[in-house]
Amino acid sequence: MTMSITLVSINNINKALTEFAVNKSCENFNFDNTFIMSDEPLTGVRYYHNHHNIDDVIQFAGADGKPIPWNYDAYNIFLLKNIADHIETDHIINIHYDGFPVNRQYWSDEFLEYDYIGSPTFKDWTPLANSLKSHDLYDKAPNTWYNGGGGFTLRSKKLLKALQDPRIDTTLSDKNFERCEDATISIKFRKLLEDEYKIKFAPMDVSLKWCTELLTGLPYSVGFHGWTNTPLFLTEDECIWYIENLNRRDMFQGSPMVQRYIAMCVIQYYYRAIDHINSVISDQAKIEQKHKNYSR
Repeated sequence: MTMSITLVSINNINKALTEFAVNKSCENFNFDNTFIMSDEPLTGVRYYHNHHNIDDVIQFAGADGKPIPWNYDAYNIFLLKNIADHIETDHIINIHYDGFPVNRQYWSDEFLEYDYIGSPTFKDWTPLANSLKSHDLYDKAPNTWYNGGGGFTLRSKKLLKALQDPRIDTTLSDKNFERCEDATISIKFRKLLEDEYKIKFAPMDVSLKWCTELLTGLPYSVGFHGWTNTPLFLTEDECIWYIENLNRRDMFQGSPMVQRYIAMCVIQYYYRAIDHINSVISDQAKIEQKHKNYSR
């Protein structure tokens, strides 16, 4: 099956890791085009790419008519309603700095039969479950293992066009979950997309071949989402460099994330990487304690 694919990266959070994700993706796959948007040029990207400055492309107005600054809301609105205007290929692969394709050997043209392939995660993972339940969407999620995560996804141009339906709104609210473009697509308006636009969502077994997130600890997929999975897909030296460049806030959202990273390192026998992250945690704890002492 011959279809064209655009690599999409929209990020202004971590320039170093975004450049790394784009380079890794392009090392392993030949894309027909790229759409890379950030608040400054990614000079470390070693491959040809079409760079777009966020301030030049994003021009959204809020309910009060004032421009919306580039933030999480703007990202979700753009990916739902505006990205289609910039894509000429049959599909896009949307990547984040913590989720991108690595294993070309697991690619299958079967993926191109679908309009949306998301990452598989556990519906009862506490943050996700709480958000789903607060919006009466928990029971609407297709199964216990929710496979609509948007961090590393394949999306068809057919889907991007269907999302222009005015019923698929991007109303902002104080409830964070309503602003998630992936849940908007794969849960909130899934029935509309399937029934009226014949959008084809990948089943769980295909998502598992596509992406590793929370469901497995195995590297037998095209790519991954979530920094805790990096040991399964990167070399040990790359993992150490990655952690050095990772925002400490991302790393210390909760100890279970660090524990999962260490478990993945054990699987790969990455003992230097374990020593490294333990050292980083120790140093961070000392800094936090010093701040506490200073504030007293």
